[in-house]
Parts: sequence; C-alpha cells; structure tokens
Amino acid sequence: MRKLVIVVLVCCFNLSFSPSFANQNYQLKISYKSAADAKAVHWRLQCRPAAGNHPAAKLACTELKAAVLPFKKPPKSEICTKIYGGEQTAIVTGRWAGAPIKRKFTRTDGCEMARWDQLALTLSGANS
Repeated sequence: MRKLVIVVLVCCFNLSFSPSFANQNYQLKISYKSAADAKAVHWRLQCRPAAGNHPAAKLACTELKAAVLPFKKPPKSEICTKIYGGEQTAIVTGRWAGAPIKRKFTRTDGCEMARWDQLALTLSGANS
C-alpha cells in the first residue's frame, strides 16, 4: 500500500509540472523588428506563471497585466496625431485571457505610439 501511495504521488507531481499542463490561456508569440530591413527576432511568452524565451518574461507579464486592453483593435474612426515614432514593428499572436490574439504594433502615429509605449518591454524585449 505504501508503494502505491508513493507511485501515485510521484505521478501526480510529474504531471502537475509538465509543460503540457502550462497555462494555455496566456501564451504569446512575439516577432519584433527594430527597423524595416532588420531581421525579425522571435520570442515565446507565457504568463501565469511567467515562462518562455522572452528576455524579460516576468517583467513582460507584469507589463501586460497593467496594460489597458492591450490587444484591442483600434476603431476605424480613430483620429490620431501624425507624429512618426520610428520604424519598429511587432506582431503578437497566441492567446491572452483565453481569447485568440493576432495584432500588429507599430510606431507610425500618435495612437500607435501610445499603444506601443504601454507594452514597450513586451514588444521590444528591452527596457527603454
């Protein structure tokens, strides 16, 4: 009986920490380009708990949690300042809070820059 209990505990312990049981509702793939002609850098980011190959996974998850509707698509009627913020781009795909995500971020105008700024670390992988 004692051996059976130990085997069951070992099996349960291994299953609970298996990557296949990772939180599927908070997994993102991020492709970042610092310039139009730059090679894209690709990261995986999982939150709850923080994991993946993103250079600052834990901080990125904290940034995403604090962001206001980080993946909401802007309305077509949105009026933005025509201020160019740079040629950086990021494409984010995956799932966030259980919803499918496919979103491109740029710095082409004031609205896009504001959206970028609330996720700067997540998108670029670097503190600015």
